[in-house]
Amino acid sequence: MIAPILASLSRHRATTTLLALQVALTCAVVCNATAMLVDRLAIMSPVTGLAEDRLVVIPDVATHVDHLVARHQDDLARLRTIPGVVAATAMESLPLSHSSFGMGIRSTPPGPDAGAEVVASVYAGSAGTLRTLGLDLVAGRTFNATDFVPASASAGESDFLKLHAVVVTRALAHRLWGDTTPVQSIVGRKLYRDGHPVEVVGVIDRLLVPEPGAEADENLSMLLPIQPGGNWTMFVLNTAPELRGRVLKDAVDALNASDPERIVRNADTYEGMRGEYFRRDRTMVGLLIASALGLLFVTGLGVAGLASFWVQQRIRQIGIRRAIGATRGQIRRHFHLENGIIVAAGCAAGTLMALGLNLWLMQRYELPRLPLGYLGLGMATLLVVGQMAVYGAARRASTITPVAAIRSA
Repeated sequence: MIAPILASLSRHRATTTLLALQVALTCAVVCNATAMLVDRLAIMSPVTGLAEDRLVVIPDVATHVDHLVARHQDDLARLRTIPGVVAATAMESLPLSHSSFGMGIRSTPPGPDAGAEVVASVYAGSAGTLRTLGLDLVAGRTFNATDFVPASASAGESDFLKLHAVVVTRALAHRLWGDTTPVQSIVGRKLYRDGHPVEVVGVIDRLLVPEPGAEADENLSMLLPIQPGGNWTMFVLNTAPELRGRVLKDAVDALNASDPERIVRNADTYEGMRGEYFRRDRTMVGLLIASALGLLFVTGLGVAGLASFWVQQRIRQIGIRRAIGATRGQIRRHFHLENGIIVAAGCAAGTLMALGLNLWLMQRYELPRLPLGYLGLGMATLLVVGQMAVYGAARRASTITPVAAIRSA
C-alpha cells in the first residue's frame, strides 16, 4: 500500500516538499522552544525556604536620618502591635529581591593547608528573623540577644568581623565540610573570613540566594545577627494568609503616620514580590508558548488544506476504488498514511534542523544542549497534529460514492 502512495507523492514533488519543509521548520522551532520553556519554568519555580504565603514585605528607604538602627527597632515595635502580625523582622535583602551581597568564607584558618574558599550569600537580619521567615532549623539554635552586634552603614565585611555567631544552610555546611558530615556535628564549628572565626550556632534546611540562576547550588547562604543599619531596609511581617491584605495596609499606614517624610514604596506580599521578580520570565514563557502553538496551528492548516485539495482532485480515483470494493476505512487509512509519510519525512529533516538551531543558540546565547527526548516529543506532537488535521478531509473522501465520482467527471 505504501508503494502506490509514494508513487502518487512523487508526481506532486513541489507541493509535498514544501509541506515537509514547513513541518521540518515547525519541528525545529517547537523542540527548541519546548526545551527553553521547561528550563525557564524550572528557573521560575525555585524553593526559597520561606513561608511565602504568610509574608508581607515593606521596603523602607530612609533619607538623612541618623540612628537608623534605633529607628528600625522603634518601627518593628510598632509593626508588632498590628493585629494579625505573628512576627516581624528587619532585613537588608530577601530571596528574589534583586539585592544581594556575597562573601568568601573558609572552614579552616588561613594557611598552607587552608580549605577552599566558598562564596556564600549573606542575609543580615534583626531579632526574630528565623521565626518571621518560617525557616526550618534542622540543627542547633537560633540567635539570642547576645549574638547581635551593632550595624554600620551597611552590613558587610566589617560587620562580619564583629560577629561571633552565624546560621548557615545545609547546602553551605555540606559544601564546607563535606556531604557526608552530619549537620548536628557542624554546630559549634568555626567559619573563617580573613582569619576571623565565627561559630556556627545553627543550620537551616534551605534559604535561596537573592538572585538565583540555573546553578545547582542555589542555597549557599548564611544568616548574620545584624540589625540593618543602612538607609535601605525591608520590614518583613509574618501573618495568616487571609490577613495579608489588611496587615499590609495597616503596616504602611502605621509607618507613614510615624514619619510623614518616610518613603514607603512597592509594599506587597512576598508572593507578589516573587511574581514581579519573574515578570520578564513570564513574558518569555508566554512568547514561547504562543510561537510554538502558532506554528503548530499554521502547520495543521497547511496539512488540512493540502489534504482537502487532494480529495477534490481525486474524486474520480476515489470513486473507482470504491466501485471495485474499497471500503470507507481503507480510503481514510490511505489519506492518513499519506499524511503520515509526509509529516514523518518533515520530522526527520526537522530533527537535524533542531540540533543545528540548538547549536547556534548555544554559541550565541549560552543555552544548554537540547535533550534528545525533546526531539521525540516534537516528532510525536507533529504526527498527532498531522493526523488530526487530515481527519476531516479523509472522512469526506470516504463518503464519496461511485455515482458521485461519475457526476464529477
